[in-house]
Amino acid sequence: MNRVVGCVLLGLVTLAACGSGSSSAAAEGCWVQVSSPDLRFPNGVAVSPDASEKWVVDQSGLIFHERGGQWFEPGVCPGETETWWQVEIPFGVAIRDDGIAAVSSAVDGTIWLISPEEGVVVTLPLDPAGERTRTPTPHDVEWNNETLLVADVANSHVLSVSPDGSVRVEAGRDSVFDVGPQPRTGLVPTTSDIAFPSGIDVLGDEVVIAEMDAGRLALLADGTLRTLNLTEFEAIGDCLRDRLDEDVPIEKPSAVETTNDGKALVVADSRIGSILWIGVEESSIREVAGPCVGGEIFGVQDLDVDSAGNVYVVGTEPGHLLRITPDGTRTTVG
Repeated sequence: MNRVVGCVLLGLVTLAACGSGSSSAAAEGCWVQVSSPDLRFPNGVAVSPDASEKWVVDQSGLIFHERGGQWFEPGVCPGETETWWQVEIPFGVAIRDDGIAAVSSAVDGTIWLISPEEGVVVTLPLDPAGERTRTPTPHDVEWNNETLLVADVANSHVLSVSPDGSVRVEAGRDSVFDVGPQPRTGLVPTTSDIAFPSGIDVLGDEVVIAEMDAGRLALLADGTLRTLNLTEFEAIGDCLRDRLDEDVPIEKPSAVETTNDGKALVVADSRIGSILWIGVEESSIREVAGPCVGGEIFGVQDLDVDSAGNVYVVGTEPGHLLRITPDGTRTTVG
């Protein structure tokens, strides 16, 4: 791989700027331009609606960002000897409207807010008071306006991180309580358990949760959970219709994403080996990839979708970012 093509330091896109002698700024590190991302075991992806920006996180600890057709990774600036920043087993990434990316660490239960120009903005602990039995293990993250939602598989919790850094358990086993800058505010029983929340997104006024162990899509609003009932949804295509005559639509959802128009969900099923497009408004289900379209697709860790309906997938093949077009064509794009 062509390692250093250019360097971005505080928004400057010239190699000279990174090595210009501004030692205090250079010590913060650089985005190093690379010809392609050195993906090994990617497990998180986020794509802007127009697909002009992509973020991919890899178990190696590296984070890759594409903009303007160029890929960047955090690296060592010219004249520096230390690596910049590296997240321990990043798992899950989401882009805020202002371009800031939230990346979660599955090792120490922290959230990293990262600027596409300046790098790390701040890191936030998910259990600042140390009140949880297990260290939170984020499996997916998603922005809901200025609040960050986190799917914590270690505790089977849905967490919310407010702009002031406080963390709240919105749903899950045991209890709901506040942690963070303010003292614990007391226990409030939850309405239902959550079983391994592997994916999370926002659908209108509700939070949609992919529960891998429960085999369901759950919808959360005002502390109340309900199951999205897919049994009455119409299957599109004879092959899928025949399959659903014999089986349930979803058995083990590993990832979920809401389309940009808010009318559909894209869901990966790790047991069936399929990616489904679920039209919530029109109550329909079609297959994007799977036994009926292009063959089974297993191992999906995360996915995202752009406004054109292209689905971006990581986890199916080591070292690759896969794009699936609306007609089912699969292409490696990273």
